[in-house]
Amino acid sequence: MTLTEMLPAVRQLSIIQKLKLIRILAEDLETAEDISSLEPYKTYDLPTPYNSFGAGAALMQALELEFDVCFYRSKMEFEVKSKTP
Repeated sequence: MTLTEMLPAVRQLSIIQKLKLIRILAEDLETAEDISSLEPYKTYDLPTPYNSFGAGAALMQALELEFDVCFYRSKMEFEVKSKTP
């Protein structure tokens, strides 16, 4: 049975039955042997902001630019509203 064939029947289940189904599926996944592509005892490099000295300056520049754009827009809206009779 395919997923598309099962979905209509699953959607007709009550909330409690759906929760039980979720729990059963989660338990099945937990006991599955080949669920992760990570290998035990292998070292993986994860990119972090540590020693990324330019990242803080780039973030600050982006935030200042966003602030300036928002401030300019609100100023323009205020001027348009104040000129309207």
